[in-house]
Amino acid sequence: MDHNAYQRRYFEDPERTAPRMAPVRTRSVRNHLERTLDALRLPPGARVLDLGCGMGRFSLLLAEHGFRVTAVDLSPDLLAVLRQHDPDGTIETVCCDAVEVGRHVEGAFDAAVGFFFLHHLSAVEPLARALAQRVLPGGRVAFCEPNALNPSFYLQVLLTPGMSFRGDGGIVRMRPGVLRPALEAAGFSDVRIDRYGLFPPLLANTRAGAAVERAVEWVVPVRPLLAFQVVSATRDG
Repeated sequence: MDHNAYQRRYFEDPERTAPRMAPVRTRSVRNHLERTLDALRLPPGARVLDLGCGMGRFSLLLAEHGFRVTAVDLSPDLLAVLRQHDPDGTIETVCCDAVEVGRHVEGAFDAAVGFFFLHHLSAVEPLARALAQRVLPGGRVAFCEPNALNPSFYLQVLLTPGMSFRGDGGIVRMRPGVLRPALEAAGFSDVRIDRYGLFPPLLANTRAGAAVERAVEWVVPVRPLLAFQVVSATRDG
C-alpha cells in the first residue's frame, strides 16, 4: 500500500478518528486556530487554502472568521462530513493530493494553512514547492504541528490503540532543521517557529489547565520542549 492509500485508510475509520477530527469548538481547538492566525496576520476576506482539512474542524472556523476557504483533503469521505457541517456551501472542497493542489485549484491564495497535517506527508519539500506556485508573493503559509522535540507524542503513538508510527511517525520531521530548509528552498523567507502549549485536550480544555500552560510558556528553558508549534513563512517576490 502506497503512502497516500495508507493515510486514507488510517483516517477513514470513523470510530478511531472521529473523536480527534470531528468539528468542535473547544478551548484547545480555538487556541490552535488563534495561534495560527496570529502567525498569518490576514485581513478579513483573505483567500485561504486549508490543506489536509479532514472533516473541516478548522475550515469551518476559518470561514466563520470571514475568510474565503478552499479545503483540500485526500479523502472524499472526510470531505463529505465537512459538507454536512457546511450546508450553505460557503467552503469550496477539493479532493486531491496536497502536493498536486496546483492542478486542482484555480487562482492564487493569500495564505495556505495546515493543522496537524504536515507530519502526515512523506516529505515536506514537494508541498513547499507546490505552495510556492499558489500562494501570492508576500502571502503567508502556517502549519500547526506537534513539536518533534516533545517526547509525549511518541508515547501517545506507541500507547494509543489504532495509532501507528507509519501513520504519525512523520512527527520526527517537524523540527527546524527539516522545515526551514524545505521552505526556504521553495522560495519562502522569514521562517518562524513559535512553540506553545503543554497538555492534551482533556487538560488544556479546562480553565486551570489553560492557565498553567500560559504560565509555563514564559519559562524560557522549557520553550524548546513545549508540545505544539506554528511554523510560518512568507512567499518571496
